Amino acid sequence: MNIPTLFKSLPVFACSTLFCLAYPSVVQASPLSPSNHNKQISDKAMPTHETNGIRYQFAGCKQSGENLNCSVLLTTLTQDQSIIVEPRKNVRLIDFAGNQYSPKWIQLSDNGQRNWIKKLELVKDVPLKVILNFQGINTKVNGAALLQIKEGKLKNLSF
Repeated sequence: MNIPTLFKSLPVFACSTLFCLAYPSVVQASPLSPSNHNKQISDKAMPTHETNGIRYQFAGCKQSGENLNCSVLLTTLTQDQSIIVEPRKNVRLIDFAGNQYSPKWIQLSDNGQRNWIKKLELVKDVPLKVILNFQGINTKVNGAALLQIKEGKLKNLSF
């Protein structure tokens, strides 16, 4: 048995750099194996919207019963700045049936502190993860026509 045949079935992490360079067609690597059921990397780009020097990038939603947590990355593109996010005033979600929801609370990344109003300190070119909690959502909702935070409008979302 020759060496390329012997190593053909080994996963990519088992090959050494020199061997992979010598036999580039032996191991075919992919970023995610088909057996990975907890896929962490999306195959498509997440929707974004840029306005007033801020990029709003959809990072996904997770639903548990009638609770829906949606994550958005906010990045200021021009300069450091502060913005005030008030879930009951300048944040909303509209499902594809036309129902509008206001979030119950807002949270920064996974720090556990839930707030009604949040002053966000954005640093130029550094994304800040914001989590919005919506309650009373239909359990069959699998997307939204609009997720709006201040002037940022993310449209036609699937989750």
